[in-house]
Amino acid sequence: MIACDWFNPSFFKYISDDGKGTYNYKTGLWDVGTLNNGTKNVLHVVLQVVVSKLAIKNNASITSSSPIDNNSTNNQAETNLIVPATADIRLTQTASKYNPIYLQNITLTIVVKNNGPNTAQNVTANCWLNPKLFTYLLNDGKGSYNHQTGIWNIGTLKSGSSIILHIRTKMMMFRTTSTYRVVKNQFTTTSTIYDSSQKNNKAVMVLAVPRITIKTLASSLAIGTKSKFDRAVNIFNWVRDYVDYSYYYGTRYGASGTLKLLKGNCVDLSHLIVALARASGLPVRYKYGTCFFLKGQHWISHVWTNIYVKGRWYAADASNNINEFGVIKSWNTSNYKLNGIYTTLPF
Repeated sequence: MIACDWFNPSFFKYISDDGKGTYNYKTGLWDVGTLNNGTKNVLHVVLQVVVSKLAIKNNASITSSSPIDNNSTNNQAETNLIVPATADIRLTQTASKYNPIYLQNITLTIVVKNNGPNTAQNVTANCWLNPKLFTYLLNDGKGSYNHQTGIWNIGTLKSGSSIILHIRTKMMMFRTTSTYRVVKNQFTTTSTIYDSSQKNNKAVMVLAVPRITIKTLASSLAIGTKSKFDRAVNIFNWVRDYVDYSYYYGTRYGASGTLKLLKGNCVDLSHLIVALARASGLPVRYKYGTCFFLKGQHWISHVWTNIYVKGRWYAADASNNINEFGVIKSWNTSNYKLNGIYTTLPF
């Protein structure tokens, strides 16, 4: 009979054993049975350590045998366990709005909690924001957060305590061809202390960004503006920067189709600018002329727009990225033939 030191339930939780011989985990007694000369029997006991930051000594000894053991000096064995400090670091993230519209400001709330049992050292969280999804604005400064790397240095976190970081950001993702665009945002956390449960070291948040329309895009482009002039600039810059120029005659897509496909010629780019301006309450008109383009050194029929703000009409030609709101650089504005000014194009 072998007596294994009683597994103190304050230190261990019995899980299983492999059943070789008869083992009673409650008393710690293992009835090995008959053991022939030169043979051995092995018992594996699976335990879960339920304490931390502690040295544990475990003993086992032969209590009886027949015949009598003539050498009792090797009838005892001792195992020393050094259980390191441990903690359970838990990360969660939430959003102030889960279906944000394009260019809307939202706040991400990140909570890191130490469920214990020991103090965690050198706690960090990776809260990197994909610039294709978000534009960083500000944070509330709890801990040390670097928005360029996404690293939030938390430092020491006592057992049972938590720390919160709020990140203010702008939604940059949009979709033109489906009802919603699903965006997954994942943050993770680490610590130099042993973490007893790593399943909760990461948090995935899902946002559903609705499809943009003429009306919703106009509303998005008005966010944060203080004047009609600012809204006009935003409309022009967006069409210029996000819609690709394509060469063809006449019109193919109209304003909605151009927004859906994010491409169009000068006529359809103008249709989109006009639709966005009118949805924003801005006076706008078409201009049609024969213009001399500087890059190709040729004359060609061309359509562009004017938006009326601050008491005057500003040129808005989004067909070339070198143009600015109120400034046309792609063709010679001092020498062109004006064919007509229209509220609605006749062709």
